[in-house]
Formats: sequence, structure tokens, C-alpha cells
Amino acid sequence: MALIPLGEVYGESGITGYSQIGLWFDYSSDTGPVSHTDFYTSGYADAATQTLRAYASAEANAGEGKVSKMYPYFSNTLTVNPGTSGLSAGDLVILQLAISLDGDFSAGVGPVPHPSSVPSAYVPGYKVSHLGTVDAFASYKITDPNNLIDTGEGSITETLVEFG
Repeated sequence: MALIPLGEVYGESGITGYSQIGLWFDYSSDTGPVSHTDFYTSGYADAATQTLRAYASAEANAGEGKVSKMYPYFSNTLTVNPGTSGLSAGDLVILQLAISLDGDFSAGVGPVPHPSSVPSAYVPGYKVSHLGTVDAFASYKITDPNNLIDTGEGSITETLVEFG
């Protein structure tokens, strides 16, 4: 195994979301982890340790719609500067990446009555059914910042390989 000196290491951690109390939030940092906590949402993102945590809840009565959302993310960029790797142009390089996703999901509601007893109008304090969803996305990509593609609205870095 050869140790290749990196020219640059950059990481960004962020959280964006909405709490049912009417609070939109969006935090990001390229120097350390970020977090957010209120009564209905909690989240944490740390690019250095590749750690994400999220919690969101909402409470509603019949006839109400309440939403809480939490989207933590991180992005890491490693750059090898030309001439620093000891490799010649065209040398075979094997890049080994490993990623692991784990977590859990739970949703709950108080006792759900028989459908014939569900009120047709708003009743304060009456608990209703729930819907919960969890989405996860992960990707890795290798780009060449020396090859720019003109989109007509600016330039983007060419993506050589993308996984995810």
C-alpha cells in the first residue's frame, strides 16, 4: 500500500429542515459539525466522521396538518495535486471505497378508535393516524476540475465516475 499525499481535503456539514412550530432552518460549516434542536426536530451532521443523525416529529388534531422535516448532509472532497502522487500519466490506480448506512425508523400514535367512532368534524385533543417516511441517498464521484463543461449558463466540473 502506498501513501499518497493529498493536495487538499475539504469537508462540508449541513442541516436543513422545517419544524412544525413554523421554523425553517439551514446551517452549514466547512470547519466542523453542525446541529439543530427544538421541541419537534433534532439533527447532527459531521463530515469529518461521516456521521448523520436526524429526528423529526409532528403533532396534529383531526382537521389539522402538521409537518416537521430534517435533512442532515455532509460532503467530503479530496484533491491530489499534479505531481504529488509519484504516479505517471496512464498508471493503473485502484480506488477502494466503503460506505455503510444504518439506522432505524419508528412512528406512533395514541390508541386508534374504531372507524365508526371517528368524528367528522374537528375535536380538540383527538389523535389521528400517522404517516412516516424515511429516505436515504449516498453517492461518490470522481471529477476532473481541469475539464470544465459549458452548460450555456456557466461551467461545471466534468464527472469521470459516479457511484450512487
